[in-house]
Amino acid sequence: MNFKDLNIDKDVLKALDIINYKRATKVQEQVIKELKNDRDLIVKSKTGSGKTAAFLIPICEKMKIESKNPKALIITPTRELCIQIQKEANMIGRLKRLKTTALLGGRPLNIQINELKQRVHIVCATPGRALEHIRLNTLNLEEVEYLIIDEADEMLSLGFMDQVKDIISKLKKQRRTMLFSATIEKELEEICKEIMIDPIRIDIKDEVKKNNIEEIFYKMKEEEKIKALKNLIYTKKIKKAIIFCNRRDKVDEILKKLTREELHILGLHGGMSQDLRTNNILDFKKNLAHFLIATDVASRGIHVDDITHVINYDFPEDKENYVHRIGRTGRYKSKGHALSFITEDDMQMLNEVKENYNTKVKYENLPDKDRVKRAKKEFERYLKTKPKMKRDISHKLNKDIMKIRINCGKNKKIRNIDIVGMLFNIKEIKKEDIGIIEVQTTCSYVEIFNNKGDLVLKNLKNMKLKGKSFTFKKISK
Repeated sequence: MNFKDLNIDKDVLKALDIINYKRATKVQEQVIKELKNDRDLIVKSKTGSGKTAAFLIPICEKMKIESKNPKALIITPTRELCIQIQKEANMIGRLKRLKTTALLGGRPLNIQINELKQRVHIVCATPGRALEHIRLNTLNLEEVEYLIIDEADEMLSLGFMDQVKDIISKLKKQRRTMLFSATIEKELEEICKEIMIDPIRIDIKDEVKKNNIEEIFYKMKEEEKIKALKNLIYTKKIKKAIIFCNRRDKVDEILKKLTREELHILGLHGGMSQDLRTNNILDFKKNLAHFLIATDVASRGIHVDDITHVINYDFPEDKENYVHRIGRTGRYKSKGHALSFITEDDMQMLNEVKENYNTKVKYENLPDKDRVKRAKKEFERYLKTKPKMKRDISHKLNKDIMKIRINCGKNKKIRNIDIVGMLFNIKEIKKEDIGIIEVQTTCSYVEIFNNKGDLVLKNLKNMKLKGKSFTFKKISK
């Protein structure tokens, strides 16, 4: 179904079109329709089905730009997923001038506190950091009308549900609650009864077909893995892959060994600083690296459309993580490949995966020396060309928008309305040309839409703000 047939707000629809979201997936179609009726929802949907946009589209549609305090709260188990959701929310709500803030550990509290002092429509948070802000009285939940609990099965397995319930106790009872999960176990059913009112269940089947992903298994000893990994990269001509390990030290070890092969490669695990984790994911998405070696922090919330292979260097210790890992490839209708290294110690978990997910275990022999030798020469020629950088999809949304920094803020008693009033003195500027305004202590930021940024810059030279002179500069376009 086309998004335009779902009676979506024109600004949200235009943003979807610009970022090339044309047709709704099954989960998106059903959630958008049901949320229009303001019902609580329990949604069972596998990774890669488009569930993030499923809740963000109707939430963004319902937001009013005039709202000062958050109207929607999204709780998610991992930092990476939190950042991913914030990014997608900002894209979908971009032309409606909506602001989404991410609250997560590993980032300075004071920066998040300053963001929360501005107008924020949607908050996406990990449980611990959300509670920290609640205790500091820096997160105002009084007006939250929509609560989304994403990856609820992961939240439950990581022991976050008590924290989630604590957060929910601070919300008003008259709200809409949506819970999204890949699996709905009995314990999760009981939690739904506690926090929801007469919910509608949406169970998406066959949205992501596993036969989109070719699954191949290799038997070997632990000490044979690194050689096998190199040889498969050469012979299968793997050019974009996530390689999963179970431990942080193993990620660091493999990263060091593969870097010697002059591969463009990055690492990701919970022991890294949040800035490094975020930058490595962004660089991987931009195609600045062929490979991302990661622990299971990358098994959810990493959406990169052109990953051709997932390699389980270490077979997962949890059967559900197998499905989430391989779901990083073969997204939507593209073909993907999942290669798994199996030692004797992995056989029990492999059998659990086999029984629970009807996985056909197809073993393949590792390539022989002659084949590897020929393939390596060819691959080395490929390595001499640096990866071609991909532009972030959001650049299409931002190309007609200019952000301007004004060196005048709360210390001069400046308010949002003062900046709006000043801009309206430019006769060509209309309400729809003014985007998000942030008034900070010593400066302010304003977004100018519809390619009118240069016009505003030209006029600001001769203007005063609340009777005060100021300097200004363009930040980005």
